Formats: sequence, C-alpha cells, structure tokens
Amino acid sequence: MNKIFSRTAIRAVVPAWLAARLVVGFTMVLVNIFAPEERAEFVRQRFQSWDSGWYRSLLVDGYDLGVAEGFRFFPGYVLLGRAVHVFLPGDAQWSLLLVSNGASLLMLFLLYQLVIGENMGRRLAGRTIWLMAFFPTGFVLVWGYAESLFLVFVIAGLLALRKRNWWGTAALFFAAGLTRPTGVLVVFAVAISLFKAGRRGPWLAKIAALLGAPLGVSAYLWWAYSSTGEPWLPVTTQRSLRGGFVDPFSRLGQGFGDLWDKDPDAFHLVTALIFLALLAVVVKKMPMVYGAYAGSVLLVALAAENINSLERYAMSAFPLVIALAFLMENRRLQRVIPAASLAGLVCLTAAASLGIYVP
Repeated sequence: MNKIFSRTAIRAVVPAWLAARLVVGFTMVLVNIFAPEERAEFVRQRFQSWDSGWYRSLLVDGYDLGVAEGFRFFPGYVLLGRAVHVFLPGDAQWSLLLVSNGASLLMLFLLYQLVIGENMGRRLAGRTIWLMAFFPTGFVLVWGYAESLFLVFVIAGLLALRKRNWWGTAALFFAAGLTRPTGVLVVFAVAISLFKAGRRGPWLAKIAALLGAPLGVSAYLWWAYSSTGEPWLPVTTQRSLRGGFVDPFSRLGQGFGDLWDKDPDAFHLVTALIFLALLAVVVKKMPMVYGAYAGSVLLVALAAENINSLERYAMSAFPLVIALAFLMENRRLQRVIPAASLAGLVCLTAAASLGIYVP
C-alpha cells in the first residue's frame, strides 16, 4: 500500500488527475455559455447526460421492472454509489460523482504501480498517467460513469494476478464482472497466468481466480432473471441498442464504405485503426496477459453493428494507453501525442455535452 501511494506516485498522479478535471470542467463551462439554443436543453443536463442519468435513476429508484433498458447497466457502480449516498446528503448525482472521481484517482495510482511493477520505468509510468487522464474519452472518468471503478477492479486484479494472489484476483475480478459485462474478458489473462504457473499453487484458489469475473457477470444475470422472469435481459436490451454481434473484419470493411460516403460514423473507423495499431505495440512490448485482455476488449467492441461508443470501450483496454506512452519514446511524437490527446478530450467533452457524440 505504501508503494502505491509513495511520494513519487503522488507527484506523478495528482497533478494529472486535477488537470484533467480542470480541462473537462472548463470545456463544459464554455459549452454552457456558447451552446446554440437547440442544444441548450441537453447541455443543461451537465453531469447527468447520457448514461450518467441512467445511473442516477438506478441509484434513486432502483431497477424498474417496467423499464427494460435500465437492466443493461450492471449494478457494481450503483451499489457503491448508494452506499456513499447514505452518508452524503444532497442530490444522488454527487454520490456517483464522488465514487467516479475517487475511483479515477485510485485507478491512476494503481496504473502507475502496474507500469513500475512491469519494469517499464518511471518516465513511461508518468507518461501513461497523463495519457490516461487526458484520453479523448477521459471525460467519463469525471462524469457519473462506471468506467473508473471498473478499471480499479481490473488493474488491481491484474496486480494481484502478477503476485499470484489467486483469492485476491478472484474477488477483484468478481467485482469487475459485477460492474461491467466486459469484465468477463479478464478470463483470458487469468488463463494465461495459470498456464505459466503450471501445477504449482492451490488448485481451488486458481479455479476461483479463473471463474471470478464470469461469476460476477452471472450473479447479475441471475438476479435480473429472477426479478423479471426474462433470461438474458441485460444482454438483449444492450443488443437492441448496439445491434447484434458481427464479424469485426466485416465491420471494418463497412467502415471504409462509410468513409467513402463521407458518413460521420467513419470517425470510428479511424479510431479503430489507431487502436489496432496500438494493440500491435502492446503485443510486441508487453507481457502476453495485457495483449490478451486489450485484444479481447477491442475485438468485442468492434464486433457490434453500432460502434458509436468504441472510444470509451477502448479506454477500458488500458494497455492501449501504455502503448501510446511507448510511442512517445519517438521524439517526433513526444509533442504530437499529448497535443492530440488534449484536443481529443476537449472536442469529445464538448460534443458529448452538446448531445452530438455518444460516449
């Protein structure tokens, strides 16, 4: 614990965390001032925009059996927000924001420790922190979204996995699965670690580590079924919005068609190609568990008919951010990448606040 919150880590993490909140907050203020009249109603939602509003509704009113769409949001973030709201008076949104921003700070400390623990160096760790804080969709780490809490569980789970703390891994990945359905994808990283560990260690704890995330996802699916009588309701409601699963290569091909037709969705093709290039860096530079996790997250994100939120899903594949830090070892990119990331954060924060971009 002392290593995670060392003075070096504090100097690396806290300024980046604060600066990102200043940028997002200032951008939202400017949007509020200069938004066109037809966008004013959406802009006034502020921190309750998009999924943030759903999470607030779930915290206050619970899961409404008559509103199936609410069941696509897994309960980990809501449950923690509700626990905080017991002690924090005022609007429930403040409790969710406290959880999101507090988890974001903790996540950056854990990420710094992970990069250091993999012997990548303090300079790379520091760059990774700033790039994560200023990732173009990093505004969801400030808003009332579940991403920051989810990343806490995933990164902490991978740290436990490195130390072969199987029970700790199981508990953390169970929490990840209870927070986001993509938490189940850490199973590939666990499987690789188990293979490398061989027959050494307690087999029961190893099985628990492997099944932790699937059990977390299954626990919520079972509860949703027992409450509604509809099997797979969270999955089917999500599918109705994002579409069914498609061949990701076909989806990329369709993206080239969108680019030719000057469709606004072609933006996601460009980001998809960037993420695939970053994945290649992860595979080359980092241990296999990180490539397996990042690759599976990216593959699932690309295997949907609707990839509007691709950039947010890709942020959950945090090794891609570490890959960006690796690319900054090239002097030509040392200014380009941070500038592009900052510009992306400002633009996407503004676009999401205006209701133009779907985070």
